Amino acid sequence: MNDGLKRILSIVLSAIMIFSSVTFVNMSIVMADSSSYILEEGGWLESAYVEWTSVPNATGFAAYVKKANEADSSYVKLDNELIRKYPTYFRVDAVGLSAGQYVIKVVPYINGALDESAAFVSGTLDVKAYDRSGSAFSSKSPFYGKGVGAYNNDGTLKSDAQVLYITKDTAKTVKADIITNKNGTTTEVTGMQAIIDAKQKGLDTRPLDFRIIGTIDKDNMDSFSSSAEGLQVKGKNAGAELNITIEGIGEDAGIRGFGILCRNVGNVELRNFGIMLCMDDSISIDTNNDTLWVHNMDLFYGSTGGDADQAKGDGTVDVKGKSTRVTVSYNHFWDSGKSSLCGMGSEVTSSHITYHHNWFDHSDSRHPRIRVQSVHIYNNYFDGNSKYGVGVTLGSSAFVESNYFRNCKHPMMSSKQGSDIMENDKTGVADFSGKGTFSGEAGGVIKAYNNHIEGSDADKFNGGVEPVYYDATATGNNGKASQYDAYLVTTRTEKVPETVKALSGGSSYNNFDTDTANFDLGVDEANITAVEDVPAVVTKYAGRVNGGDFKNDTNKYTVLNDDKSYAVDTVLKSALISYTPSLVSVGGIDAGGEVDTTVSTETTTEVTTEKVSETTTEKVTETTTINENSSETTTENVNPEPDFVYGDVDGSGKRNISDVNILIEQIRKGAVNVIKGINDVNSDGVVDTADVATLLQKVLNDSFKMPCEPTSSEPTTEATTEATTIATTELTTELTTVEPTTELVSFDDKYDFENNPEITKDGTSGITYTVSTKGQTSDNLTAETIIADFGGSKTLLLNDKSATDAVKAVVPVTIKNKGITTYTLNITPTEAKGNWTVFMLDGIKADGTDGEVLGLRIDKSKNYGLRVNGGSAVTSSNVAVVSNTTVNVVIIVDFDNDTATLSVNDSTPVTVTDVDAKSIKSMSFQTATDARSLYVDNITTAGGSYYGEIVESTETTEETTGQTTETTTEKITEKTTAEATTEETTEQTTETTTEKITEKTTAEATTEETTEQTTEVTTEPVTSLSSSWTAGDTVPSWLGVSGSAENNSKSYVAFENVNGSAFEQTVKIATNGTFTITPEKAGTVKVYIAADNNNANKGNVTATVNNATIGTYSLPSRKDSAATAFELTVDDTNVGKAITFTTSYKALLFKAEFN
Repeated sequence: MNDGLKRILSIVLSAIMIFSSVTFVNMSIVMADSSSYILEEGGWLESAYVEWTSVPNATGFAAYVKKANEADSSYVKLDNELIRKYPTYFRVDAVGLSAGQYVIKVVPYINGALDESAAFVSGTLDVKAYDRSGSAFSSKSPFYGKGVGAYNNDGTLKSDAQVLYITKDTAKTVKADIITNKNGTTTEVTGMQAIIDAKQKGLDTRPLDFRIIGTIDKDNMDSFSSSAEGLQVKGKNAGAELNITIEGIGEDAGIRGFGILCRNVGNVELRNFGIMLCMDDSISIDTNNDTLWVHNMDLFYGSTGGDADQAKGDGTVDVKGKSTRVTVSYNHFWDSGKSSLCGMGSEVTSSHITYHHNWFDHSDSRHPRIRVQSVHIYNNYFDGNSKYGVGVTLGSSAFVESNYFRNCKHPMMSSKQGSDIMENDKTGVADFSGKGTFSGEAGGVIKAYNNHIEGSDADKFNGGVEPVYYDATATGNNGKASQYDAYLVTTRTEKVPETVKALSGGSSYNNFDTDTANFDLGVDEANITAVEDVPAVVTKYAGRVNGGDFKNDTNKYTVLNDDKSYAVDTVLKSALISYTPSLVSVGGIDAGGEVDTTVSTETTTEVTTEKVSETTTEKVTETTTINENSSETTTENVNPEPDFVYGDVDGSGKRNISDVNILIEQIRKGAVNVIKGINDVNSDGVVDTADVATLLQKVLNDSFKMPCEPTSSEPTTEATTEATTIATTELTTELTTVEPTTELVSFDDKYDFENNPEITKDGTSGITYTVSTKGQTSDNLTAETIIADFGGSKTLLLNDKSATDAVKAVVPVTIKNKGITTYTLNITPTEAKGNWTVFMLDGIKADGTDGEVLGLRIDKSKNYGLRVNGGSAVTSSNVAVVSNTTVNVVIIVDFDNDTATLSVNDSTPVTVTDVDAKSIKSMSFQTATDARSLYVDNITTAGGSYYGEIVESTETTEETTGQTTETTTEKITEKTTAEATTEETTEQTTETTTEKITEKTTAEATTEETTEQTTEVTTEPVTSLSSSWTAGDTVPSWLGVSGSAENNSKSYVAFENVNGSAFEQTVKIATNGTFTITPEKAGTVKVYIAADNNNANKGNVTATVNNATIGTYSLPSRKDSAATAFELTVDDTNVGKAITFTTSYKALLFKAEFN
């Protein structure tokens, strides 16, 4: 390197290290006249877009965005998927922009290369921020300040977020690496629902952004985890942190034929897409959600239900099940029948929900309908609502502020009082004898402030149009001291007196809006829209970008122009059913254009680096190998010229000083997406000043070889194979000789009865049967296999001729205890009778006892259904039993989440929870005691994980090593054509092979996982109690639990009053089980423990030190919300001594603390 070059590099590196401003001379570029091609452009909420017509000779496009006042070197390339083609134009949307002014540049591909001379640039695009306000942004949220979902509070994507694009073609095939165990190992998961389900384990809290492009129909999806709603987003336990955003791109993103269920989620965002013709609810915010933001959605009719009030579908956005800190804002409700149910009755007043800036566009009712919860409703546009606006019941409190009511029949109502029960209102005489709207529930109280109301019917008997406001002095027929709708305040901070009560139920307003100690509204008064401006603001910004691709600007929808009708708008319904997306294709590069070698510019350094290091070799092989399957290619030229230019940071197709300039800016800003060969020119997985030095040297001296460029060396098959074989053999031997392997319990997983000519009493055929008698003989009871009239297939027949006895056949299966296992079979009952459990999965329950885990039961209505743990309740499939008719049964057991689903003859799956199983080890079939018989055939099981003993095995090590060496040698021969030297190939192959060896060596239960599980049980250090412990995923060894202790992820209300909420995790302790706590200093030990029963006085807990009793405690029930802890005073004589707690009845341990 000459002295001049050294001086240049020294100057550049010094400048970078202190993050000074570095300016290089940029080549001047002649831009095309933008007006020639751009059809439309605009800025929106944290996004901007450009639409343009075709460009002559262009085979595709790339697009870039930057702040309007920044240099051209600041352009950031937009993801290829953000460019879409429509019949008469192209469009790109830049998302994740903070508020400000931007420009978008579009560069066409001409003759296979980006042509900057044909580029065109938009005008200045004004981007505004989303309105982040309401309870989801409350300072009381556990996620306060972190940004809801995958985005920061400034609208930019979080630094470690993953971005996944979902189209009709990729919903089933999209892939993501999800952390699936506690040591951080990732698993590649395929399909949108499957990826979300994998996040449910709670191990991967990295932000995840699903971007919907175009319309996703029901049949496009990989699967649905909610049979009622469709797509399920679920956390491991209450409010579990997920950091997920599901958003639509542009004006036409949407889902059709299904909705979304949110359960146990924390920090989730849904935005900017439409939902059409959903199954049940458009969005069901179902149970124990915390910090959820639903905004800028277009919400259309659902599927017609069976009830009279479900002509437009069921609910639209329902919020229930102790969900809290939910903001529903800027959504467009299109003629909804029931807009939003807020509460089911089991909630608590501390649940805080916000509705603001929603457009209730001729929707009929429930805006919202509130039970129990505390709800802030402000700046909504109630636009022609035929039934009512806000309704309160069951002691709920609603602060209704600065809303605009236009022709809303009853703006505000409380159950069983005022406008709700007023009759004969046109006579001028008040008659409060009506039945009411809210199923006879007790009322609640509304605080009203600064609302605009025009055209209501609420106070016709008094000659006005306002709701009936509380007036303590009113008498006579008016009756406003009791028959009122709301309490009107003159200032925002005015409190409602406790003496103002609901007529039914007697509840008062809880003044949550002024209770700053327990609530934060999440909005300042200065950010409340002036009430007179609400219609203009809401109709402009509610719904998708620019109002979406459905509009009523020509008054084409009939009911949407009739304020009093609650009929279905047949024109709108027809348009939804016949809706055909206009999207032609996704991606800016057509088949004839240059292949895009970059990855998402918004995916973070950490994620990208990981992906590159794991998959780069394989991908290069696929791209550059002349004939991948030919061994002859391994000694030929394996380094053809790539389709991209190394070091071309700005994507211009050339490498020059501009690329160095942009690379410096990337490093200075600290948000670098690592792309090997582009900005990571040193191929070390990071982008730093060393890459700048290397790239600058290449720009100044083109003959200089950067590490990312292919070398001239051509590795031979022989050399590569030898190096890899040695490395892999050594590594495999080291792994498998140190770690134990699993000896499997081996039963067949398929029974077709072909080899079982007869089932004998001694079970020699592998199937045993038993006879259940009632003191009668069983001579008429037989169990045999026959050639049935089922196309000649072998079929198990339980041929029961007894009127008093029943027969049960038991089929052993490979023991399953984790993962998801599917059981399929054909069943033919000879009688169509109910109360008959025909098929059972038997195993070991959580308490260690054997028994029925799941039962396929014909219920009293003669429908097939599932029952759990031998209980009496049956979840019906609604498929009726027909005598001598075969049904195909599919049961899927999810051991990790304690759930099971049933489908009969491809019926809609039904799900049961609380499946109390440690393992399943057999299947059984049974008749009943009134001469019913049963045919069974085609039984299969698939999936799940094996259950077996851990044994040391040297033999396994030697065998595995040999197999691995052979496999590796074969694979390397195929992969020699990768763009890497022998040394690099060996290193990457060793890494890949080691991972696969680990999987194979342990027969689907990896050495790594087995070791981790064993370590957790046996090597956790003993720790004394110093502050507090709450039940969670791991039973700590310092508790010293004996007597079948198990984790239990269920919700119980015991101690709710002292804990502030229901416990979501417990440790189950068997009868006569024990646990120990060792205090490290004098103080008070509190133990929160209850009977594992709904009743109290089931047993006691005795505390002893050195066998001397120091306290006893009567176990409360697990439903006793007012229970108090078992308290023990520890003096100096007991410090450091183990306190042993013994339970006389099975118990649930919630928490232990020391003060």
